[in-house]
Parts: sequence; structure tokens; C-alpha cells
Amino acid sequence: MPSHRLTRDIPPEWSARLVVAAELRYYRERAGLSLREAGSLLYVSSAHLSNLEIGHRAVQGHFASRLDRFYDTGGFFTRNLSAGQSPHPQPQRLLGDLHGRATEIRQWAPTLVPGFLQTPDFVLASRSAHVSTGSERPVGQARLLDGADAPVYWAILSEAVLHYRVGGCQVMAGQLAHIADLAGRHRIILQVLPFTSGAHPGADGALTLMAFPDAQPVARVSALDAHALIDAPEPVQGYYRVFEILAATALPPDRSLTLIRDAAQRYLAEQLPTSSAPGQEPLSEPARRRELLSDLTW
Repeated sequence: MPSHRLTRDIPPEWSARLVVAAELRYYRERAGLSLREAGSLLYVSSAHLSNLEIGHRAVQGHFASRLDRFYDTGGFFTRNLSAGQSPHPQPQRLLGDLHGRATEIRQWAPTLVPGFLQTPDFVLASRSAHVSTGSERPVGQARLLDGADAPVYWAILSEAVLHYRVGGCQVMAGQLAHIADLAGRHRIILQVLPFTSGAHPGADGALTLMAFPDAQPVARVSALDAHALIDAPEPVQGYYRVFEILAATALPPDRSLTLIRDAAQRYLAEQLPTSSAPGQEPLSEPARRRELLSDLTW
């Protein structure tokens, strides 16, 4: 066996996960195999193997033993299984990559508008109030919903999201109008979980589920400023069940859209002036509401 050498020096700030990833690449290159060749022999796609080799995905138990047998590593990947599943040292870079490759994204939002749906004014108001948006909204995240190859996006919002006044009435009216516009144009699947639904399994925090054409799905769970990416199959399946329960309990899309539009109108009504300009007849309440609503596109 040739002397062991990593394919590149490992910087001290790298996590154990990336050390394991670099070793995986070392063993493949030692065998003289391309990503495509190794993936074919290991019965995985070359894209999935590439993600393992750069640390974007963690090596799972059943695959670790297969790698050890295939590359004759002396049990390296099995022994270091927990190290290979340690957190990624650049979670935002990883999250942006996952969003860009996902073919379906599902999100549960218990308190604030998800990053994919946020308007610039909402983001600014959140930051000025030192409020975590939960998703840390990577640059260009909202634009992912606009392209021809946009992922299927399904969001379930707690009714509380409609009532937390981030930035005041004007910001919230614009934010909810934007969500209603996306839902009305069928760019997204949208549901609202009403207050009347009672206790539910999503009360502990926000949830994002991402599915891919060439790899297992990934879950991201968030509570306050703590976030965790999970790609182990069993817990991810559990989070999918949580989302399915929330979807079954939430209002259907048409009723959810009505609820969001009504909430936007209430915010508009609250910021309407109470008197007309000098010399003008006071506008009636319906007329004043129509005047402001005419500026919004549903």
C-alpha cells in the first residue's frame, strides 16, 4: 500500500467532516477512478459522490462500510462515522448550494416570513430591529422562485406570521401583498395554519425540507439563532411526517390566500389618513380603502 497522503493540506479551521471528505477523495484518486467511474461502482451518482468529497453531504453508516470494503481503507470511514457527520464549517455557503440544487423546497414558518418570500423592506426592518429571520436569507434566495427551473416551493405559515408587525403596517401590507401575488400566480403552494388548529408538532421551531434529483433529502431545523442541517435518512423522514401533519391541519390554499389578503387589507386600513385635505370632502371608509388598495397588485 502506498504511503498515506491527503490530496491537499487541511487548514486548521476545517471541521472533522471536511477531513473525512478529503480522505474520501484521496482514496478515490489512489484507486485511479474518476467520479463517474467510482459512482458507478458504488451505485451512487457522481454528483452525490462529489458532494461527499467536498463535505456538502455527510457519509452515512451503511455507505461508510461500503466505502471501507470498496477502497480497502482498514475501516477508516466506519471508525470516523461520527466525525464525518460533524457540522459544516461554512453553513451559509452550504445552505446556498443546497437551495440552488433542490428540486423541491418545503418550509414551515411558525413566527416570521420565510426568507424565500421576504421583501427588501421586510428584510431591512428585521435587521434594524435585530430580529433573526430564521433563514439568514442568502443573497438571491428570493430569485430562486422566479426562474424557469425554479424548485417546487411549498410554504406553511402559522397565522402568527400574519400578525407580527415587522416594520409596521406599511411594510406588512407590502409583504403580505407580495406573498399573495406569488400564490395567486401559482408560483408557490401556500397554506396558513390557523390559531384554531390548537397544539401541533411544529410548535418548537422552523423547518425546511429540501429534495434533490440525485441525493437523499435534507432537513434544516431552526430555533432562535440555532440551526442544524440534517441528512441522516431516519430523522429526515420524521420531519417530512411533521410537515405532512401540518399540511393536513392547515387551511387549503384558496382559504389561506383569502386570509392573507384580508390581513393585508387590515394593515392598509390602519395606515389610512383619518381626514381629507383642507377644502375637500372627507372620503368614506370604502373609498379610502379602495384608493390605497389600487396601489397593490394581488
